[in-house]
Amino acid sequence: MADMKRFMEDTSAATGLTADEGSWTLFGDRGGYQMIVSPAAPGSKTAQVRVSVSRNGAEPDGAAIRQFVKSTKRVTAFTQNRTRVDFVLPLLLGSKKALERLPETLDEIADYLRREGYESCCQACGQAGTAEPCMTGGVPSLLCGTCYGEVSRRLADTAAEEKPENLAAGLVGALLGSLLGMAALVLIGQLGYVAAISGLIMAVCALRGYEKLGGRLSGKGIAVSIVLVVLMTYLGNQMDWAVSVYRELKDYYDLTVFDAFRLIPDLIAEDVLDGGQYYGGLAMQYLFVLLGAVPTIRSALRNRKLRGQLGACRRLGRDGSLTDAEV
Repeated sequence: MADMKRFMEDTSAATGLTADEGSWTLFGDRGGYQMIVSPAAPGSKTAQVRVSVSRNGAEPDGAAIRQFVKSTKRVTAFTQNRTRVDFVLPLLLGSKKALERLPETLDEIADYLRREGYESCCQACGQAGTAEPCMTGGVPSLLCGTCYGEVSRRLADTAAEEKPENLAAGLVGALLGSLLGMAALVLIGQLGYVAAISGLIMAVCALRGYEKLGGRLSGKGIAVSIVLVVLMTYLGNQMDWAVSVYRELKDYYDLTVFDAFRLIPDLIAEDVLDGGQYYGGLAMQYLFVLLGAVPTIRSALRNRKLRGQLGACRRLGRDGSLTDAEV
């Protein structure tokens, strides 16, 4: 992360563009054109350059752009959506090669656009000379002020429609999910397989169950789900042992599975059952609970962050100052 931050700072200085570290994106004017340098896809480090241009009100000539891409080694591909053109570069953001070659690449793209008589325009309405780099719902865009306001309002309306969290329903979902995990723990254990994987099932089912019925997985929902998972894992492990004890003693004693469940602590204390094996198995269960819970929680928090971006738009002013609009 520190290396990427340094890369953004150095590239900003080399290109004259403004760095937005939150999205690893560079905005600004280069060679008379508004440009956005960003990852070509979410999670990717492949660089792309986004422009929105027109010529006498007409959209860019895709065939001519294709010939330009074929004629240069600085661009490997492009996509076009009306006036918006994305040039994909053979560079990885964060690399030394990208830092060295990006300024020349941007200049070559700007020179081509200038030779063809293109000018920057809004990617939504096509109005020339009004586009400003901005982030709308986490997506790099080139919009005029009017279209920026319309997109902002639309995204804010979408975010406002998000279903509110229902703690009671989420608790039911987490309970049902943890019961499913508990059943898996006992079933897998009785089939003679390593039951630790059921700890992973327990965590995922409880957290997803809360999210499904509760509407979303908040910090409160995570805490409630984890408490249930810890409790149900303990109960499930003890029930697994109880079933095994019942199956061994049912022909000799008049007892039920629930009687065996209550006897587990006494049997361990009297060394009838191996305490090391019992607690070792429980520890393994909790380890797998952790392995299942961590990626599930990270995914939920990432999704919540993305949903939060739906109502947030950021615009980079032509003077280089960043203004935020929460609408």
